[in-house]
Amino acid sequence: MFHQVKLNLYYFFKTSWMTILSFWFIFLASVLVLLIMTVSLGGEMEFSGFNTFPSLIFTMIYGSIFFRETFPHVIKFGLSRLSYTISLVIYLFLFAIVMIILSQLVIQFIGLIIDLFAIENFQFIGINQMSNGLTNIGEWDLIIYEAMLYFLVFGISLLISSVFFRFGFKLGAVLFIPVIALFFFQSIAENIFKGLSYLGIGHANYTVYAFIVPLAMIAILLWLLTKNASVIDKVSNK
Repeated sequence: MFHQVKLNLYYFFKTSWMTILSFWFIFLASVLVLLIMTVSLGGEMEFSGFNTFPSLIFTMIYGSIFFRETFPHVIKFGLSRLSYTISLVIYLFLFAIVMIILSQLVIQFIGLIIDLFAIENFQFIGINQMSNGLTNIGEWDLIIYEAMLYFLVFGISLLISSVFFRFGFKLGAVLFIPVIALFFFQSIAENIFKGLSYLGIGHANYTVYAFIVPLAMIAILLWLLTKNASVIDKVSNK
């Protein structure tokens, strides 16, 4: 099992590192272009950017295609579904760590340029620089929170992708109807939002340990969805 997990992680790394680096390279290049435009126009233009939203959107899109790009290939190589699920959960943690490191490097690099040239009409920040007004929340708390967001968004995207992969678009959409319907029952919706408050940094109920519950649910659901899944994508029938 350990050997299979190592092979899976190697395959995940080999197929994903260029995609992740390409996103951050394009994102950094885009920010630098905006920086040059802002400086060239002098005081006529001001720009304020937030690092986390674009990277979370990338994570959501990346997660939606990662499952169907890796699962059938790994199983065809003769590796077990259990090893795939274990490897996927480990990869989720590694992905979150890599994303937070690259995110901080981009923020520090842009901040260095802004300070070096004393640029006053351009602001670019990350979630770790938004602690103002948050009680007992430090910079490292926000960095860990951002990492948990990467994990959570990537995991949810994987779940949605695996549902459609296994059941097809129509049946997959039908399976999500009961989940959506829960929000139309007031008492259930209130309990859901109360539970989500434990994941909202700055809320009185927030605790980073609350992320253990959704992350464990993601791992269990991924295993249930993959243990008997066909290697044929029911959406594209390939």
